[in-house]
Amino acid sequence: MEPPEPTSVKFKLWRWLLLLSVTTVTLGGFVWWKSRSERLQFVEPIWSDSLAGHENDSASTGQRRKIGEVWLIRRYSGLSLFSRGRSRDFEGRFPVFTESEALYGSLSKKLLAEMRGEEEFFIEFDPPNWNWWDSIKFRGSAWSKRNAIQVLFCTDQAVSLRESDLEFNESERYESLRGCSYVNRNGEWRQLHRDELFDGKNWVEIVSAFCVVDIKRQGVVDKDWTSFDYHNLSSLSLTPAGITFYPPNSTHDPHEVLIPFERLKEYLKPNGPHRLFQSKVSE
Repeated sequence: MEPPEPTSVKFKLWRWLLLLSVTTVTLGGFVWWKSRSERLQFVEPIWSDSLAGHENDSASTGQRRKIGEVWLIRRYSGLSLFSRGRSRDFEGRFPVFTESEALYGSLSKKLLAEMRGEEEFFIEFDPPNWNWWDSIKFRGSAWSKRNAIQVLFCTDQAVSLRESDLEFNESERYESLRGCSYVNRNGEWRQLHRDELFDGKNWVEIVSAFCVVDIKRQGVVDKDWTSFDYHNLSSLSLTPAGITFYPPNSTHDPHEVLIPFERLKEYLKPNGPHRLFQSKVSE
């Protein structure tokens, strides 16, 4: 059989079919890469005088010190038919400490691993017992998630962080705040637990009352916010100004309550790890 003439209808049809096949394969490869790949990029530096306890750093030394860098991690999913109609977009900001000590490097790796865990859970989350049609008809299936870890306080002995978490689509929005602090224990960063700070459980009632009053002062009215128990007060961060609690709420609007150390003095352990966060840093 002779090949079709370049000007024949068969040749034109064969050429368009070949072009369509190449385009389909290329587009499919791009969609697969886009949905599976993770991209990291530098955002901005973290300067010492932007942290609690370092406010006068530049004034006392004549220059501010670079503590680290903010990096961005991004990933998409739901771009193919295999995603069953779900579209998800994850963006997370996390600190990378640039100090030369290996100690800071281990903390940076820990925070990146936690951010990747948040990313993987959000991207791969699949409600149980859903079928293909459920995903297609699910209202607002295009969800986005924005995570950001902010450095509040940083020395070679203690680091305090605040993480914001925002999930949203066209019609819904859920936002929360979490706090966590790390202390250096024999060259290894270990997350601080509230039981290491306080003596007994008497502090819960005092902190709960303080949180309720402060939240009302912020203009928030919620009938469920009459008190907070021990489990509701697990998220906190420490800075020289005091202890910041991030109590849960039913309005999906995050709130934080700062309590000075002086107000909690009688409930804190005398030689507790909070002392690592109390003093301003001297360079």
